[in-house]
Amino acid sequence: MIPLLKEVMRRRGRLPSQLAKDIGISHATMSRWVHGKDVPNSINCEKLAEYSGEPLVKVMAAAGLMPEVEE
Repeated sequence: MIPLLKEVMRRRGRLPSQLAKDIGISHATMSRWVHGKDVPNSINCEKLAEYSGEPLVKVMAAAGLMPEVEE
């Protein structure tokens, strides 16, 4: 999940706090994701996929909610 988040932030030019606000979660939640202490649930995976333009299956796989998919 960490590499995906960092890539989304890099592409969008956003800090973690800005990304958190953009997708409607707390900065504390984003901090836990970025530091690998927690992962998004399926609802937040949907928000992140919509925001980033990444396929939902890729985001959910990065969060460990489903098996990795071949690209």
